[in-house]
Amino acid sequence: MENSVSKPPMTQGRALAAMTICSLCWCFSSLFIKLCPFSGLQVACVRGFIAAAALTLYLVLIEKKRLIINPMVLFVSVFVCFKYITFISANKLTAGANCVAMHQTNVVYILIFTCVMERHLPKKGDVAVIIATAVGIALFFFGKFDFSGFMGNILAGITGICTAVLFFMSGKFRSFEENLSSIIIGNILSGIIALAFCYNQPFEISPRSVSTILFLGLIQQSLAFIMYSKAIRVISPFACSILASMEPVLSPVLLFIFLDERPSQFALIGIVVVIGSIIIWNTANYISNKRSEQELSAQSAR
Repeated sequence: MENSVSKPPMTQGRALAAMTICSLCWCFSSLFIKLCPFSGLQVACVRGFIAAAALTLYLVLIEKKRLIINPMVLFVSVFVCFKYITFISANKLTAGANCVAMHQTNVVYILIFTCVMERHLPKKGDVAVIIATAVGIALFFFGKFDFSGFMGNILAGITGICTAVLFFMSGKFRSFEENLSSIIIGNILSGIIALAFCYNQPFEISPRSVSTILFLGLIQQSLAFIMYSKAIRVISPFACSILASMEPVLSPVLLFIFLDERPSQFALIGIVVVIGSIIIWNTANYISNKRSEQELSAQSAR
């Protein structure tokens, strides 16, 4: 019976604070991935196992829930796995600002998935944001050709698609534990797959490697997702999206301050185009929905 009793949701103020903490954790992801002396696959391996253990303990001991394994959870966990591996590997190959911006394109992919699944044509504003995002992504590949950077941008683009599948399918889950279970299993899979390719690589054990990988596993991954799962129950997806937009703004600043990393001029323009168009599109949709709600309320009041 204990598992069937749901905890009361937090207040809206605490939910906003939780989402802010989540966004701040995400802001440090690219910086700490680059600071960690491990290779990309080593980071994916160790962070995956640490996060899986931490989130499982949270699910069982704090939420009093059990791990759920079903076809839907396993399907989503595969995309969670490749989201983590591609994002970490991309950060090792190209500018962190590029990775964060390409990651934000998941909103556009969700829009495309929705139109296809629900069989309806996108609105004019939807078409505009799709075109603007495509132009922004194309700008990442302009300028001096560098194979490492090129592959990093490709992997970052795959991250955006995997994230879109995660968010799109998360709405299909019937319970919080199903959602969290897909993240836990995805972390386990990323750890196992990465280990298969890096088991013969020596791990550099040092205070820097230990501190950065613990931060990535416990704070950037586990704490961030717990805060997000709490916030999304109380505040709107729009509010979460606006607070999460701190990441593409602060992450490049942190990389510049601590690593003196600067995106190319074309990439910088692409970042502005991608993030700007998505924020404008989200805001326009929010205002439009609010107006529709007010009109319906006014009509029902007559």
